[in-house]
Amino acid sequence: MCPSRLAAALVLALAAARPAGADPLAAARAALAAGRLGEASAAFERRLARAPEDVDALVGAGFTALRRGRPAEARSRFERCAAIAPGYADAWFGLALSSERLGDAVRGLVAVGFAGANVTIPHKQAVIELCDELDEVGARAGSVNTLVFRDGRVLGSSTDGAAVTDQVDAAGRRVLVLGAGGSAKAVVDAFASAGAERVETASRRDASWPPSAAGVEILVNCTPVKDELVVAPHAGLQVVDLAYLPDGRDTALVAAAREAGCDVVVDGLDVLLFQGAASFERWTGVPAPLGAMRAALRGL
Repeated sequence: MCPSRLAAALVLALAAARPAGADPLAAARAALAAGRLGEASAAFERRLARAPEDVDALVGAGFTALRRGRPAEARSRFERCAAIAPGYADAWFGLALSSERLGDAVRGLVAVGFAGANVTIPHKQAVIELCDELDEVGARAGSVNTLVFRDGRVLGSSTDGAAVTDQVDAAGRRVLVLGAGGSAKAVVDAFASAGAERVETASRRDASWPPSAAGVEILVNCTPVKDELVVAPHAGLQVVDLAYLPDGRDTALVAAAREAGCDVVVDGLDVLLFQGAASFERWTGVPAPLGAMRAALRGL
């Protein structure tokens, strides 16, 4: 679970609007994301001393307490936030952590009453051991990017694969998937379920790396490579790149695909959008507001 642009999209979709003006807590959040917990805690407490009902500070203080192993303190902060601004209490927040602290984080989120969590690189396979149950998609893929917390239980699922196959014409197609991690496993499973004729994979560990797109109809990049063109796309290809650049510029693959005249070009932000929307629906049981989420991701 780590900070990403998806946080902005889900906060915009779920949370009550914040007051206009500069954010006085940016430094505190930066300290929290960097793991400087003492610095973050002090900053949030200073803000709360001046503004006890600042929901941003309450959420930040709650997350800091969670990271410091103080679930009772975290719960009190989040409950206070919910009492002040119920809409804001359903917002999504990013939390960076090491593999060693993954179990503590999941148990802590369950303890303080969160609805669920997204999971990203490098935790998508390791988190399976922390799930009480996997849905059919997560079990087949051997990868989990969405956790749903219900009655103290952790339910694991994956929205990675459908976020790709829902945006291309997959039935009867020949597919090449780049990568060997959790996202690649989920994408391969999704194409098989969508009726692709053939799904091949290639990773940097292969002696034949890099592969060729000759004879391929759909190319999906599930590696973190952004600035290097690993496989040259050709006209008529459908291309999906899970990687994206923080400033929204095209990755090398997306730029080359547009230049080559590919039939379909899906960039990482649109994949991220569909992943997040599916997670939203699992947590809330209602359709995701795609327009608002897309606007947040694209900075519109």
